[in-house]
Amino acid sequence: MPEVSVLFDQLERRARAVRALFYAGVTSISGGAVVLIAAILSVIISRPIPHAELAVIGTLIVFGVVGFLLGLRLPIHLPTILLRADVALGLDAKLSTLYDIRNRPDKKLFAARIAAKLPSTPPHPHRAFPIRVREVSLLGAAIALAITAIMISGIPKQSGPSSGVRSEASISTVPEAIDGQPVGEATNGAAIEAEIDAEIAGDPSDS
Repeated sequence: MPEVSVLFDQLERRARAVRALFYAGVTSISGGAVVLIAAILSVIISRPIPHAELAVIGTLIVFGVVGFLLGLRLPIHLPTILLRADVALGLDAKLSTLYDIRNRPDKKLFAARIAAKLPSTPPHPHRAFPIRVREVSLLGAAIALAITAIMISGIPKQSGPSSGVRSEASISTVPEAIDGQPVGEATNGAAIEAEIDAEIAGDPSDS
C-alpha cells in the first residue's frame, strides 16, 4: 500500500506545518509582550530604546522562528493525527485502522479491503488540517502588540526636544544682571551718574 504510506506522510507534514504556525503565534505573542513591557519601562524612566523599530521587529521574528521550528521538529503522535484526519474527512476511522494493521501479516486481507474503500482520489491534506482562525488571530495579536510597542517607545523621543526648548526659553526670559545688579537698577544708576557729571561740568565756581 504505497499510496497509503504517501498519504500518511503528507498528512503528517501538514499537521506539523499547522502546529508550527500555532506555536509561532504563541511565541510571537510572548515576544510582543516582552517588547511592550520594555517600551512601557522606557517611557517610565524616560530613556528611549535605541533603534526601537528594529529591536521590536527583530524580537518578534526571533520568537516567531523559534516557535515555528519547535512546531516542525517536536515529535508528533501519528495515530492521533490520522484519527483527526478521519474525523475531518469523514473516513470512519479508515486511515487510523490502516495504520494500526498495515504491518501485521494476519491482517493483510482486512487492510486491503479497507484500502479499497478509500476514495479513488486521495484526500487533500489541506482539507484535513486547514489553517484556522486561531492561528491567524494569534499572529495578528502579535503584530498588534509590536505596533503598540513601537508607538509607545517613541513617546520619550517626542517629549525630549520639546522639554529642552521650554527650558531654553525659560532661561532666556530671566533678566540679565549688570555688575551684580538687576537690569532696571543698573540703568537708573547710570542715568543719575550722568546727571551729576553734567551738573559738575556746568558749575562756574570750578573755573
